[in-house]
Amino acid sequence: MIAEESVLAWHWCQHDRLLGFDDDRSVYAGGVYEVDGPIVLCKHGLHGCRTALQALYYASGDVICRVRLSGVIR
Repeated sequence: MIAEESVLAWHWCQHDRLLGFDDDRSVYAGGVYEVDGPIVLCKHGLHGCRTALQALYYASGDVICRVRLSGVIR
């Protein structure tokens, strides 16, 4: 499914608050993050889940963030 709306979601990150997966941008409150190129599910993009429990499956660290996803959402 591709959506062009805003979705409130959960995202886990590493204790050092870096995005990870060779994307070492710092995560901070109010930050806006963009990804260039096509969004490919589970391969290229930024991840968020509608529930914290769903997000736990993808947890790469011990810091959980409340995020708002927008643009191309798969």
